[in-house]
Amino acid sequence: MDFSIITFTLGRTFYLHKSLVAIKEQAGKYNGIIFHHIFYQGTSIADETKALVNKNRPDNYIPIIHEWEVNVGISEGMNRAIREIKTDYVFKIDDDILLISDNFFRHIGAIIAIEPNAIIAPFPIGLITWCGGPRPINYHVKYCKGTDSYYTFRRVNVTGGGCRVVRTQILNEFLPLKNDLGHGNSGSDDDQLTILCNQRGVPIYYIENAVAFEHLESDLGQRERFHGYYQSRSDNKIVYPYPKALQIKLHLRELIQLLGLGFVLDSIDKLRGRSPHRGSMHRI
Repeated sequence: MDFSIITFTLGRTFYLHKSLVAIKEQAGKYNGIIFHHIFYQGTSIADETKALVNKNRPDNYIPIIHEWEVNVGISEGMNRAIREIKTDYVFKIDDDILLISDNFFRHIGAIIAIEPNAIIAPFPIGLITWCGGPRPINYHVKYCKGTDSYYTFRRVNVTGGGCRVVRTQILNEFLPLKNDLGHGNSGSDDDQLTILCNQRGVPIYYIENAVAFEHLESDLGQRERFHGYYQSRSDNKIVYPYPKALQIKLHLRELIQLLGLGFVLDSIDKLRGRSPHRGSMHRI
């Protein structure tokens, strides 16, 4: 089975480089082809990133670079990125996600064979306010002879945005998503997909074992990008707790998402509208 990956980036090489190294390593251990579409929104690929992508690149890892002149946001980005996808299944992997499980794509292939019409999320590590992801509706365990592994499926009603895989046909049926440029710090594509899954009966599973990823931006990254979230005295990477008001706000947003009503957050944030799309695409 071949996979496609969609990654959006604003050019943060610190996280992206770590992510690329891990994806290439796991692709090299997989028999299928991995088409990695990297979308630069409002910026261009750095020379050091080009060099890194090609360094020790396995033959089955195909990077395809798209350079857009403007940042259109995650949801509108998904609407446009899906046109480039030719495989049956597609990942969304953020530029600050580190794949940490060995034989990652082989296990994902086995998991998809068991639950082919669901949104699948590997186990998340490093989330600040949502340790391990959303709470379960129920669990079930399935065995795969090909990998000699038992996989524990956690059924949930909320999908995450950092790393997920779904049948391309299902995603196409859900699109277009509403533009989310300016929606908080990470867009609303996961909120919108959550609503659509719950409305149309598409199950959402987090996998408790065999496949996991680390969210590299859980502490340092968000502190660097959103200074109001954290306070620190020095460069020793000590992160202080959220201010009380922000804790309340985050818990309220989490509650709304757990209730399957995350899409109402879209009406709270003022949208900036759509920007014309011009750009380029090339393989490197």
